[in-house]
Amino acid sequence: MGLYYLQNLVAAYNSLAIDEVDRSIHAVFHGSAGYWILTDKSYNKFKNTKTGNPNRDIIEELVERSVSIELCAQTMKSKRWRDEDIIPGLKIVIGAYPRIIDLQMQGYAYIRF
Repeated sequence: MGLYYLQNLVAAYNSLAIDEVDRSIHAVFHGSAGYWILTDKSYNKFKNTKTGNPNRDIIEELVERSVSIELCAQTMKSKRWRDEDIIPGLKIVIGAYPRIIDLQMQGYAYIRF
């Protein structure tokens, strides 16, 4: 559901005619939500399925709409994921909490979905 809330947030900005260059949205994924941004192949292996990642289309749409999708490197390490396991175009950050704190210190609002 969190991805749909994020998608709706972007849609709300669009409905207000706020251009992508005039907004800055960062979504930081970590812990149990980390698998949402795996490639189809890695998602299938992680979830023991053959369906592919059902979140991939939304993630790719958000990236196209200038949302910075960021994954905690500590989550990657604990799950033994490598860069090639992650959907292309995403950012790896040293840790979710330091990244969230850094964004807040820059004036970003923290909204947890």
